[in-house]
Amino acid sequence: MINMLAISEATSIAVHLCVRLTQTGDDFFSTRKVAEELDLSVHHLAKVVQKLVKAGILESSRGSQGGVKLRKGKEKISVAELNAAVVDLTQGGCLLSQKACTGCKCSFGKWMADESSKIEAVLRQTTVQEIAASLTEAH
Repeated sequence: MINMLAISEATSIAVHLCVRLTQTGDDFFSTRKVAEELDLSVHHLAKVVQKLVKAGILESSRGSQGGVKLRKGKEKISVAELNAAVVDLTQGGCLLSQKACTGCKCSFGKWMADESSKIEAVLRQTTVQEIAASLTEAH
């Protein structure tokens, strides 16, 4: 089945990283170790980490005891905030190029905008803490 609602890889990495960091307490955690655990490219993870640090979501430290940790409380970090930190949200509208359709004149573009608003509301309400808790309950 085709997944019409695809979350970007960067957003997925950001969510997985932050959920993993909820398990480390206040200690810095090695990004290399996270990359190994989640079978991710260290370089791609580093790019996501940079964006999350810039957004004030993570704190980073260099050195042998360095790594990353959550700067904000896990109950305050929403999936929408993670998404906004790592993805360019200025694109939107129609699936065609902006020259062909801005997404505001056709029924498909209007439908996409409505559905995107609903999804955005869910992502704003869903926190890293909720996701981490749901994973613990599942095991």
